[in-house]
Amino acid sequence: MALALNVGWLSQALREDKDGFAFGLDQISDLNAVLAESGESLHEEPTDIAEHDTYEAQMWGYAGLHAVRRLAAYHALKGQLPPPCTYEDFADDPLLLKFYAEHSSELDKPKAGFFGRLFRKKLKAPLPFAHLIMHSDSEGFYLPRPMNEVVFDTANPPRDGLGEW
Repeated sequence: MALALNVGWLSQALREDKDGFAFGLDQISDLNAVLAESGESLHEEPTDIAEHDTYEAQMWGYAGLHAVRRLAAYHALKGQLPPPCTYEDFADDPLLLKFYAEHSSELDKPKAGFFGRLFRKKLKAPLPFAHLIMHSDSEGFYLPRPMNEVVFDTANPPRDGLGEW
C-alpha cells in the first residue's frame, strides 16, 4: 500500500465501497478510543462530503514524506526553510536527524494503564510538528487539528492499523 493523502475518504467509501466504509468506521472507533484515553477530544470524520469535494492523491513516495518532515524540522528548529538538497538526501538531512535525536526520548511511548498515564512524563510545551515528524510511516492517522501532545495507543497489543503514535 502506498502513502496517500485523502480528504473525505469515509464519504467516498460510503458511496463506493460498503466493506471499506464498515472498516473505516471501525478505524475511527479505535482512533476515538485512543484519543479518549489520552484526554483529547474525539474525531468526527464526516460522511456527507460531496463527491466533487473529496480528494485523494498518492504522496511523492515515502521520500516525499521525508521532504515535508525536513521542511517542518527546519521551521521548528531554525525558523527558516532548508537549503536545497537531492531527493535521496531528504531523510538523512542533519537537522532532521537532530530533531529525531533530541525529541525521540521525550516522546517515548508511555506505559499502559492508569498509573502509566498518571505518571508519564509530560512535555513542557508541545513540540512543533512532533506528530508530523515522529509519526509512523506505515500506518495511522494525521488529524487536521492541533493537539497538545503526540498521542500514543497504550493498548497491549496496539490496535490494528493505528500505529502506536
